[in-house]
Amino acid sequence: MLFNSVEYLVFLFIAVSVFLSLPRAARKIFIIVASIVFYSAWSIKYLFLLGVVVVFNYIYAGFLMPRWRNRFTLFLGISADCLPLFIYKYSFFAVHNISYFTMWFGVHMSVPRLALPLGISFYTFEAISFVIECYQGRIVRPGFMDYCVYMLFWPRLIAGPIVRPHEILPQIQGVWAVNWDARAQGLRRVASGLFKKTVLADGMGAWITPAFNMGFSHYSALDVWTLAVGFGFQIYFDFSAYSDIAIGSALLLGIRLPENFNYPYLAVSVSEFWQRWHMTLTRWVRDYVFFPLSIRASRLQLYVSVALTMLIIGIWHGAAWTFVLWGLYHAVIMIVQRVFTAYFPKQKNRNWVRRIVDRKPIAWALTFGSVSLGWVLFRAKSVSVAASMFVRVFEPGQYMRLGMNRNIYPLVASYLLLFWLSVVAKRYVGSSKWREMAFWQYLAGAGYAVIMLVALAFLGKPVGFIYFQF
Repeated sequence: MLFNSVEYLVFLFIAVSVFLSLPRAARKIFIIVASIVFYSAWSIKYLFLLGVVVVFNYIYAGFLMPRWRNRFTLFLGISADCLPLFIYKYSFFAVHNISYFTMWFGVHMSVPRLALPLGISFYTFEAISFVIECYQGRIVRPGFMDYCVYMLFWPRLIAGPIVRPHEILPQIQGVWAVNWDARAQGLRRVASGLFKKTVLADGMGAWITPAFNMGFSHYSALDVWTLAVGFGFQIYFDFSAYSDIAIGSALLLGIRLPENFNYPYLAVSVSEFWQRWHMTLTRWVRDYVFFPLSIRASRLQLYVSVALTMLIIGIWHGAAWTFVLWGLYHAVIMIVQRVFTAYFPKQKNRNWVRRIVDRKPIAWALTFGSVSLGWVLFRAKSVSVAASMFVRVFEPGQYMRLGMNRNIYPLVASYLLLFWLSVVAKRYVGSSKWREMAFWQYLAGAGYAVIMLVALAFLGKPVGFIYFQF
């Protein structure tokens, strides 16, 4: 039941209608049942695993009361949560790489490659959040029904946003009411998400995916840059579309989920990019990994903490060396940025290098180029393919020709232009002065209606979301 399918829209309409017609006492039970139905429509055989994770964490949270609260019990809880994720997602990758060394001693190791349970990377992190926040005393273990709503709430169950207990439990435990403003916001977000996915993401993917799947022998450096930027926009519109539909669906049910994107391609540093891209994952890793590692750390230890943090982000996306290197690639850039800032501090009489790099257009171009090039590692089928593409970028002679379908270049350029136009529109047209005008409100409403109609016209056979594979 993909978000960008007629089936989901029918499911959402029925679920919201029934939810609003029920008394408040029955709404939590309905959300839990509807979430189980939603997940079962994907894969009923992995519903048992999800149930085990949910029940185990609630029971284990009882052992994190003051009497038994210590780091060892916390470690056991986190390890138990990570075990299913390791078995299903990383066991084949780990054993396959270890076997390269054991073969020297005549020992052959192998495990079957298991199908990845849908949403396991996301709900595992949310389960860990529950254990950690109970340990920290940030929350008191809620009633089992409230906890199940937190863990199973279907809009964010499959691919986020990654929600932490303190962000959603107060809404569930408080006056769970749905006002007209929340419903209107929800409909706008669903319409925006459907348009992003069916028109923008899938429109770009129709060209970028075949180009990535072809041989790279005839591609030039300009082709590599075009594919990198094109895929960057594809994955941005694809994932932000899912987040929009998830947030919109939750708003229709009276729950406000945290935002996941904030114009990431406007960032003027890679650190700022990660403050704008998949923000719920960034905050999760920052709070639970980076901050504990960097407390009272020396400069070298701080750099190691950055590397470990980005390594976790990289490997969270997938069990492959391309994702490992993608995370380390971002880590290296962030460390270089920190070293540069340390050696060229901001001051009145700045070094000429710092004066140039501090100019926003240059800083933006360096950041956008670095992030875009990193998408090559993310998207490539193997490290060798990514390496061959990287080599082309640094060969001057590879900039003198074009090797792809001529329609791809203006398409990618138009997306870049569209992105900047949306930034201008948000900054000026979307200001509070404009929003208060009745004319603007009617125009915005008509615009969202058109967006929804266009998205529905493009539905057809739904294409899966990129982040479902993680």
